[in-house]
Amino acid sequence: MGLVVVACLLWEGHVSAMAALLPMYMALTGLFGVGVGWIVSSLQVYLRDTGQVVSVVLTFWFWMTPIMISEEQIPEQLRFLVRINPLAYLARAYRDRLLTYRAPDLEELLLLSAYAVTAFVVGGLFFRHLKRGFADVL
Repeated sequence: MGLVVVACLLWEGHVSAMAALLPMYMALTGLFGVGVGWIVSSLQVYLRDTGQVVSVVLTFWFWMTPIMISEEQIPEQLRFLVRINPLAYLARAYRDRLLTYRAPDLEELLLLSAYAVTAFVVGGLFFRHLKRGFADVL
C-alpha cells in the first residue's frame, strides 16, 4: 500500500484522504481472490485442463475490467459484462479512492462486499465438499 501512495504522490502530486479506505478494499480483494482460488484449485484436482481454461477466462476477464481502458470505450452491447464484473467495481473503487476526493458510494460498497463474501463462502464450501475425494484422485 505504501508504494501505491508514493506512486500517487509522484503521479498526481497529492493523495486523497479517502486512500485511508484502501485496507478495506484490499481485504475485500483478498476475500474474493481466496474464494475464487478455492473453486479453481478444487476443479484442478478433478479436471486437469482447468489451467488452460482459467488462462483464457482471466484474459477475457482482464479486458472486461476497465483498468487499461475506460468504461465508455467498451462497446455498448458488452457493457453488461462490466456491470456484472466484481473486479470492475474494485478497479473503480481503487481509482476513486486514490485519485479523487469522492466518498465511496454505499450501494457500490455493499455490492462489492456481497461479491467478496459470497465468493469466499461459496469457494470455501465448494473446496470443503470436494476435498473429500482429493486423495482418491491424486
